[in-house]
Amino acid sequence: MADKKREQPWYLGPLGLSFAVPMVVVPRLGGVVVDRVDRVRLLYITQTGALLAAVLAIVTWSGLVRPWHILLTTFAGALLLAILVLCASTFIRVRAPSRERGDKQTATAQSR
Repeated sequence: MADKKREQPWYLGPLGLSFAVPMVVVPRLGGVVVDRVDRVRLLYITQTGALLAAVLAIVTWSGLVRPWHILLTTFAGALLLAILVLCASTFIRVRAPSRERGDKQTATAQSR
């Protein structure tokens, strides 16, 4: 979509960068946030952030979309996704004892 909107292939570089930067930087710093904030509330916030895609779809449908809308939405979505992955993985580790996690992992590996 970004390529068609601007009709310039170089615009795909910043678009990829707007996704890559949060996915590289946030996991290094996000662990501190995940440890200090209520994980369930953080899961709700990050899941609600998925509405950004719906907002971008509405703006696109209305014909008002600008290139910076796409970059900002991509950056925010990647930021929320990086935090969601951290939060969900720690949430699973805290809720399931290690013995049960090992059994589930073994069962999953054997079923393949």
